Amino acid sequence: MRPPGLGGHLWLLLPPLLLAGLSAAPQSFSPSLRSWSGAPCRLSRTESERRCLAPGQAPGSALCHGRGRCDCGVCICHVTEPGTYFGPLCECHEWVCETYDGDTCAGHGTCDCGKCKCDLGWSGDACQYPTNCNLTKKKSNQMCKNSQDIVCSNAGTCHCGRCKCDDSDGNGLVYGKFCECDDRECIDDETEEICGAHLQELGRQSCRLSSVVMGKVLSCSLGLGTAPIGPTFRHA
Repeated sequence: MRPPGLGGHLWLLLPPLLLAGLSAAPQSFSPSLRSWSGAPCRLSRTESERRCLAPGQAPGSALCHGRGRCDCGVCICHVTEPGTYFGPLCECHEWVCETYDGDTCAGHGTCDCGKCKCDLGWSGDACQYPTNCNLTKKKSNQMCKNSQDIVCSNAGTCHCGRCKCDDSDGNGLVYGKFCECDDRECIDDETEEICGAHLQELGRQSCRLSSVVMGKVLSCSLGLGTAPIGPTFRHA
């Protein structure tokens, strides 16, 4: 016999809590690429590695920007002494943002994925330039003079008491509070690489020439000492 009033259908009564859980389920659900932890990857090696490369990177390039390992198409980012890389392809970090006068983002912004996000009223790569200046030109230039009384070391222009260093090549090799640091000497004339291309990964470091018996060798300060990493050049 069927219970009266149910129109010949069998009804299943569920607790309200279970109903709430079902209604909260997403409309679409993508299953994991692994059936369970430790299971074989459901992607081919080629497809897994492709997903761990940035758009435009050639096959064979460093996976996860060289800052993590590729696990079934997902980047597991390295943890280093300064902190953790993050982002879908480990492309982000928060400890090598531009600094000005010893302060990250000049104290007028926050470091977001290696770039300064400036507070309102400030601009520049290091948030070092006020958008509104109330200084006279004379006072501004006075604040931009180095210890030799030269405005921005003749390697930049003065903007509201702060030097903006020449960067016509877009590589940021002239820097410093008064544009006193010039690492253009560190470019290899043959390869046009900066300190053996190590600076590009490490962020802006202090590149200098160290004397050796045969001449001079490129070396870069990594904060933990200085090690030669470039080719040796003979100088007349």
